[in-house]
Amino acid sequence: GLVQDMEGNSFPGLGKADWSFTTVGLDATGPVVQSLSPVDGAMDVPKNQIFTITFDEDIEPHPYNTTGGAQILIKNSSDNSTQRTYYNTLDYLGARLDVSGGTVTLNSSDLAGYEILEASTQYHFYFPGSSFQNKNGVATTYQTGDDFWTFTTGPKPVEESRYPAHNATDVELVPDVEIDYDISFSFVSPTAQILVLYKNGAVVRGYTPQDDEIRLDGDKLFFE
Repeated sequence: GLVQDMEGNSFPGLGKADWSFTTVGLDATGPVVQSLSPVDGAMDVPKNQIFTITFDEDIEPHPYNTTGGAQILIKNSSDNSTQRTYYNTLDYLGARLDVSGGTVTLNSSDLAGYEILEASTQYHFYFPGSSFQNKNGVATTYQTGDDFWTFTTGPKPVEESRYPAHNATDVELVPDVEIDYDISFSFVSPTAQILVLYKNGAVVRGYTPQDDEIRLDGDKLFFE
């Protein structure tokens, strides 16, 4: 026999009736979307929105996707033009796609913080069924239509008031400047410049969102 005791007696072995087991069956069902954030058809979506897709199981990028990795597109619904392309294996114009467990995260701004979506515009997501697969290699099989996951961005902020007022006189040399808008907003880019000019057009100084003297609070912009 294969083994024996110290006295030389062989172990008779185990037969089918002594020890049997059944392997788990292969999961032949592809990953299914459980939730979207924001929800399908969402309105007033911020232009710097972070989008997430949650599947019912852990996923990974499909290795046979010939576009360089998992691919998701944001398209303008008015003309079906592509606004943003996401890959998981390369940096395309700063587009960011991350996969963790069963969740895909998409950042609508690029790596420099620039927003790529327009205000008051309807968009939709598109990705081929082969973009992702489960751990058994079974790919997603739907989400291929142009009506998958639509959303509409919010309107541009409209200025309602400012201090000091336009053409104000006798303004202190270092005023606390405030501009009020009708809705909350964010900066398009962390490096965007706001210039203070003399009447002849010469630049007094420039501000960026990273400066300590500039502050954004909901729908109010302060220069301090």
